[in-house]
Amino acid sequence: MGYYITGDCHAHFDKLIWLARFNKKLGKEDVIILLGDVGLNYFGADKDRENKKILADFPNYFLCIHGNHEERPYHIQTYRTQI
Repeated sequence: MGYYITGDCHAHFDKLIWLARFNKKLGKEDVIILLGDVGLNYFGADKDRENKKILADFPNYFLCIHGNHEERPYHIQTYRTQI
């Protein structure tokens, strides 16, 4: 299990794609922590869905911290609280 930390992607995932492509050991137990301004709830439209599909193809988990440019969860109708 590995942990990788980055931030301020602003919907540009080149460095994440590079990491996944060249780190042959990146697997389903690894975690990439994205510290704000990721670009997944950024535009509020089709571009967000496209970006989520890009990251859904990665083998690992993502932990995303909302940044000041992200849409707030209470404004996103599809967000649900899980316990």
